[in-house]
Amino acid sequence: MANDGGVWVKLEDAGSSATGPAVINDAASNYDNKDAGVTIDGKTYDIYTFTTATTTRSMRLTDEAQARITDEDLLMAIATTELPADFTGDPVELFDRKYRNQLRNAFEIAPAADPGLSLTVDTPGLVDALIVAGGGGGGGGQNAAKGGGGAGGLINTSLLVDAHTYKVKVGNGGRGGGDSYSPSGGTNGGDSLAFGLTAYGGGGGGYSPSYNTGVTTAGRDGGSGGGGNPPGGTLSYHSYQGHAGDATGGGGAGGQNGNKGGPGIILDFDLQGDVEYAIGGNANASDAPTTPGSGGKAGAAYAAGSAGKNGIVIVRVEI
Repeated sequence: MANDGGVWVKLEDAGSSATGPAVINDAASNYDNKDAGVTIDGKTYDIYTFTTATTTRSMRLTDEAQARITDEDLLMAIATTELPADFTGDPVELFDRKYRNQLRNAFEIAPAADPGLSLTVDTPGLVDALIVAGGGGGGGGQNAAKGGGGAGGLINTSLLVDAHTYKVKVGNGGRGGGDSYSPSGGTNGGDSLAFGLTAYGGGGGGYSPSYNTGVTTAGRDGGSGGGGNPPGGTLSYHSYQGHAGDATGGGGAGGQNGNKGGPGIILDFDLQGDVEYAIGGNANASDAPTTPGSGGKAGAAYAAGSAGKNGIVIVRVEI
């Protein structure tokens, strides 16, 4: 059963003495959508929504390379190697020399993208913020025992903010793990950021590395942990944002639930209807959760896992 509560954190900025609502400079801000004059519980708000994810530079095997590479040691090396954020060379340089001839022209590179989202506060005061990180990708590979991706961390908070331009970052969903040609775990979702608060990306799900065993590898730590053996834990050091994964299902913002993945948190933050944010990725259901911050589904036998869902940031300001 889904949790209908929230991770509510009351914070105060010691540098601000304002107690009324903040005033936002729309022209100086960069957001994806604004709903003006929304009435909630007798109060009127402007609601700013940020949905375009920031992504880091990443690599993946081409379809041709996935079909021809069968060396299990090499596949394991690929599964456990990520492209460093500041790396600009050929990805083959990240691998042992004995593999490099096999890996020439084997990778596709996705460039980094930063939409430059921001919110400019002209007058210090109170805001409400929902910050949800990207969900982790579901595990893939061989056999059926794989882990669902962990949900992105979720912060639901009211806080005082100073007059300042705040960078807003929306975490992208983690990539799903590869299929039997390139078995790998899901990658972690991206962190989401607003007002100096960070919601941590969900942990990637563990994968099935061999035809001869159904053992799921370890799920990754994250805002909620990815499913696996052992399960991934939570990286919510500063505030409680999610739950650890299970043996197969990813942890959700609202708890654990075995193979189905943990429940999310149900909120109607922007008066658009109830949304269950940050659901853990499942390991045995036919569909992956689709709401912001949810973990990706584990792949079926020999199949790839699905990607986690992008996060979201929603800021509500009384007018």
